[in-house]
Amino acid sequence: MGDPQELDPWQGPLAGVLAGMRRCQTPWIATTPCDTPWLPGDLMARLCKALRESDAQVAVACTPEQRHATCMLARTTLAPDILQYLRSGNRRVDAWQDRVGAVEVFFDTAYGFANVNSREDLTETSPF
Repeated sequence: MGDPQELDPWQGPLAGVLAGMRRCQTPWIATTPCDTPWLPGDLMARLCKALRESDAQVAVACTPEQRHATCMLARTTLAPDILQYLRSGNRRVDAWQDRVGAVEVFFDTAYGFANVNSREDLTETSPF
């Protein structure tokens, strides 16, 4: 697959996905951002269902507001494609997902995908 050391130091979230794929011991890897504590409980089940019902190798969560590109389930055999994509100077997760034909899985509300990066964010988004 090539050595990730040969890439520039900062490659963004896809470099993390690549590193995870290289260590993953299953055919699929699930990724979510670390700053979204209220993710829907059925997120992975719905991503799995979408993959079973399509020929896609990646399923990604979407809401009416946006695609939540780092909330995805992806086949680990895509690691070489990510490496090639990064080597070509590209970094955008959503563009890579489009490149590999990701299936979008729609959720009615963005609430579960709220980012929490401060004490204020936590207070504003907490379901408790």
